[in-house]
Amino acid sequence: MRNYSLLYILPPYAIGLVLYTLDSSLVDIILPLSFAMLLCFWLLRKRRNIWISFEIVCVFLFLGLGVWNAGRIDVRNNLYHYTNRIQDTRNLSFEVSERLRSNRHYHRYYVDILQINDTSCSGRLLLHITKDSLTPVLPISNRYFIPKSLQEIRTLNTPWQFDYRAYLAQRGIYHQLYAGKEELRSLPNPSRSLQGQADVLRNRIIDSLKRHRFEGEELQVVKALLLGQRQDIDPTTYQNYADAGAIHILAISGLHVGIIWLLLDFFLLPLQLLRRGRLLKLGLILLLLWSFAFIAGLSPSIARAVTMFSAIAVAKTLRREVTTTDALLVSMLLLLLVKPSFLYELGFQMSYLAVFAIVWLQPKIAAWWKPKIGIVKKLWQLFTVTLSAQLGVLPLSLYYFHQFPGLFFISNLVILPFLGVLLSFGILTLFLATIGMLPSLLASGYREAIQLLNDFIGWVAQQESFLFTNIPFPLSTLLMSYLVIVVFGIVLHKKQFRYVIAFGATVLLLQIHFFYLKYSDQENQHFYILHQSRATFLLERKASRLTTYSTLSDSALTGHYQIKSYATQHPFDRSEYKKRKLENVYQLHNGEHLLVVDSSAVYQLSYLKEPAVLLTQSPKINLNRLLDHLQPRLIIADGNNYRSYVARWKASCLKRNIPFHDTAEKGAYLVESYDQDLNLYWKFSR
Repeated sequence: MRNYSLLYILPPYAIGLVLYTLDSSLVDIILPLSFAMLLCFWLLRKRRNIWISFEIVCVFLFLGLGVWNAGRIDVRNNLYHYTNRIQDTRNLSFEVSERLRSNRHYHRYYVDILQINDTSCSGRLLLHITKDSLTPVLPISNRYFIPKSLQEIRTLNTPWQFDYRAYLAQRGIYHQLYAGKEELRSLPNPSRSLQGQADVLRNRIIDSLKRHRFEGEELQVVKALLLGQRQDIDPTTYQNYADAGAIHILAISGLHVGIIWLLLDFFLLPLQLLRRGRLLKLGLILLLLWSFAFIAGLSPSIARAVTMFSAIAVAKTLRREVTTTDALLVSMLLLLLVKPSFLYELGFQMSYLAVFAIVWLQPKIAAWWKPKIGIVKKLWQLFTVTLSAQLGVLPLSLYYFHQFPGLFFISNLVILPFLGVLLSFGILTLFLATIGMLPSLLASGYREAIQLLNDFIGWVAQQESFLFTNIPFPLSTLLMSYLVIVVFGIVLHKKQFRYVIAFGATVLLLQIHFFYLKYSDQENQHFYILHQSRATFLLERKASRLTTYSTLSDSALTGHYQIKSYATQHPFDRSEYKKRKLENVYQLHNGEHLLVVDSSAVYQLSYLKEPAVLLTQSPKINLNRLLDHLQPRLIIADGNNYRSYVARWKASCLKRNIPFHDTAEKGAYLVESYDQDLNLYWKFSR
């Protein structure tokens, strides 16, 4: 990269976004410091031995800009956001902005608030519409009124599980709505947004495909592959693509837009023979790319990808002035300036990491071997592209998904050479179907090609011995892995002995880190009371041994999602894993006790002094009498209780100033023990 000035802009700006997320009060420190640095530079600019350089000023200015921009989009600072204006949220009007993947019981949407109780305000909600065979999909941009109150988004996750509430909070969503279709009242909409117009066009295309006998898995994959709609994909099909390492095919992103850009660049090549043909070609490429983005719904991932490859197309046209890496950095900066929250989205992270890895690593890896045979040369080029992209996103994939498809290179080597053909004929199929001129032979052939793709993906996914799951990969390992990859890239480019030594040192450091994590995790001792609807579920960890106490059956515990997710963060010896029946009393590390009061309502044990009490199975007890008798230090109610009972118990504890933990509201309860001085303490864990 010839232009290093972007390195003084983009990283400080991104760091500023992160710093605000970690601590919003930093805006009061960093912004004045940034302006003070600028003022010092301006006053001292004519001195020769100036202690502050323009590069340092840029770093602090864009650090401050990142903090300021993150604060600008923070709903807590928006006077018109509904959380700052409205107390009573019983009646609200909203506009549907995005359709999400449905679950077993509900269709789900993101909606933008228009009014609450006749007061105009802003904000975004998560809407759940009861799912049945008669419930139609809500069109994008349609407006509705509903006389219901908002509900807070609760998380029932344990500390090692995905925190959905935090995920939505990063997107400015703090409340949700549950409703039936009959509760919604349509409102007039004077104008339809671009997303709404794209939704109308997309539904028209889908209807035309259905008339040409596209249905089932084939239609689902075509909608994902060409129209960016993967909400309706069958869960089994989706999991097959994930296990085969080909899930990126089902999401229109950098891969799809990159292939379309390459196809357009090839087919429009003759335009370069004309006067100013290069600029004409660039204009047509940008027009067609953004037209495709419009048809595919203008989702954030598609807009990111088209912006990125628009910048690359401009860089290629102005190849003497701008490098591809510069274009990528500029597009990344523009996107983060417009939408800072993109920084936390997985699609944004993976798209740019994959493309940067291909641009930076692939040419050097491909130079290791230069085959003479044409087909071998093409396969080698394809393999190095796949390998480079995988190197770029592998640590991030392990961090988020904790699994690695060992046959990813087979899937990509087979699929990627034909993906351009699939996309080309798919776009032609969509166009001809929309205008009613799709030949039955082309429609049948394309259906067969999609079915062949699904069958191949299904076969690869069945090779379970090559799918590595439950891989522990914390944030520290993620950062160290990227350090190794960056140093490896420097070695490829510099080819100097000192960088080889540095690469070996980083690999050794990563190995030491793995050993440390394994050793430190084996020293863990903790006891969890998990939230489980209509069941009691306790988890105890001592060194490498894991024991569960539960009313669940052995078959229900086998492969239980909470145990699976626990294993990704805290590996344990499977041979020492025990499943035991629920006990009435647990003696903890220093002699403290946990008393389990279940439906038998037995609690009058004379040797218990100030125990912690777990109420489960809705015991019919007089809680005040229990409190007088045991004088407990804490009351816990799990998910195996009637909600009316829990509300009554909570009120009793509040009156007597006794800590009360409801796992349905606060999630799992954690007992942490330390060996130092045999000291045991309790704490609430949200």
